[in-house]
Amino acid sequence: MAGMDHSAMNMGGMKTAKDGKMDMTGMDHGQMGHSSMPASVDRGMDHSNMAMKMDSMPTTKTDGKKPDDMVGMDHSKMNMDNKTGDKAGMKGMSSGGGGMEGMNMMDEQNTIDYSILRSSEPIVFPANRPIREIPLTLSGNMFRYIWGFNGQPLSRADMIQIRRGEIVRVRMTNNTMMMHPIHLHGHYFRVLNGQGQYSPLKHTVNVSPMENVTIEFMADDEKDWFFHCHLLYHMLSGMARVVSYGDKPDSSIAAIQKLHLRDMRDNQPFVWGFLQPGYPINYFNLNVSTNKNAIVAGGDHDWRTNRFEFDLDYERYLGDWFRVFAGIDGGNEEFLRRIRPEEGQPTGDQRIIRAVAGIRYMLPFLIQSEVKLDTRGNVRFQLNGQQMLFPRLDFQYQTQWLIGGYLRAHVELQYTVSKNLFLHTDYDTRYRTVGGGLGYNF
Repeated sequence: MAGMDHSAMNMGGMKTAKDGKMDMTGMDHGQMGHSSMPASVDRGMDHSNMAMKMDSMPTTKTDGKKPDDMVGMDHSKMNMDNKTGDKAGMKGMSSGGGGMEGMNMMDEQNTIDYSILRSSEPIVFPANRPIREIPLTLSGNMFRYIWGFNGQPLSRADMIQIRRGEIVRVRMTNNTMMMHPIHLHGHYFRVLNGQGQYSPLKHTVNVSPMENVTIEFMADDEKDWFFHCHLLYHMLSGMARVVSYGDKPDSSIAAIQKLHLRDMRDNQPFVWGFLQPGYPINYFNLNVSTNKNAIVAGGDHDWRTNRFEFDLDYERYLGDWFRVFAGIDGGNEEFLRRIRPEEGQPTGDQRIIRAVAGIRYMLPFLIQSEVKLDTRGNVRFQLNGQQMLFPRLDFQYQTQWLIGGYLRAHVELQYTVSKNLFLHTDYDTRYRTVGGGLGYNF
């Protein structure tokens, strides 16, 4: 507030008490001059409704320590127009004149606008230094809970190699639906936000979903430094790298690094699925997944007729969403093979097991698609997914088409009772029945 004119402040009524404290009861603030104060500051300041009982407000102690409390401050008349708050941070914050509205860093999509930040002094890097550009895609998904950079977790990626004396520029693109606060140890970096040499200096920057952020720093250190998402459960599941100057690490540091990498959980198996007992149909599903491999099992059973189907597959992920698989299908004959005219209609009593192979791909809106081929030449297409209708009510669906055979549709409503328990009701054209029961997610 260097531009504020204090020369007109009436100090005549201010006295010094015997105990050394300032008595401000006679102080006249009315003559304080704001003439040279920047308009952008003055416009947003509303002093009219702010009352501070200065006589009862604790002053700084003579030993330099901060006062213990602010019990004497009267907040009752402060202008707090937006008492309800706002998810967008400072968007609803009122300072009387409304000048703070330009200071909102969050927009309606909950992305962060760093362009409003400006360094108080220029940050100048040495001229004629080489610039190393590093593109990083923030990747991962909630489906298997796997995170990384450029589609790879830490355990499957090399270090980011840099050299001392370079200007390192990292261009980050967030292809996930979560915000990631990215942190670099050992360095401050500037966020390139259109402010040139006045770009803000930070050590952590939030990268919003489907947004791009570019940072740069002067490589003026040595050894290895951790670079990771500061949501630590994302870091532990893979969203991390080591920025290395290429120096040989000290033996003690190497031991710590080895221990830390052993603690990383970016290739541990995640297990999830559900058990859905009901009448007349039971369903189950099991998934065991690492960052590249998975075992998937699922099936259904009719209590009345004892008809059933089950699948057991090994999957290999070739990307976040695309995988190939091979396994076996088992169950009743009419569920697993194409009907040939010369063979007549299956009776449904025969049980068979077939080897299968195929591909799966996750479509938009988390719709799973599948094409499956068995050893007898039967080809089956499948789509399945779910949509939330209300906070506790989900709609789930599945459709299958066996070429030359059947067309199956399954629809289901699930009501969440607790973290693990749910109620369900469903209709399946294969069994031609409405069912329901209690389910358990794990």
